[in-house]
Amino acid sequence: MLEPHIIAEAREFAESHRCLNPDYPGSAHVQELSQRLGSPSDYAKFRQSPHGAYLVDIIEAYETALNDDWLPNQVVGLSLEKAREFIQAVADELAQNSTVEAIVKLRKHYLLLSANII
Repeated sequence: MLEPHIIAEAREFAESHRCLNPDYPGSAHVQELSQRLGSPSDYAKFRQSPHGAYLVDIIEAYETALNDDWLPNQVVGLSLEKAREFIQAVADELAQNSTVEAIVKLRKHYLLLSANII
């Protein structure tokens, strides 16, 4: 069960100084999910599942962006403001729903954000 770790990391991202203030200097020094787990086999196993791959790809994109000394203008193809909203939605949906249901909702949420509908 990696979902609790993903929820915690997603919340950390949404509340980080880098997300709240893109001009905040330097790296956020976010500890990567693979290091937090301490179990490379659990991480690899989760990543190999379709739902795990989707979630890990999202988390890794945020890890890379927040740990970069120069925060990019977009994360997962979304403006920083929308990217912050999306990573908060990742935490919220995983906390409230099954992984499968959360991912269905997250895909819809992402489409709405990327199409500038919300």
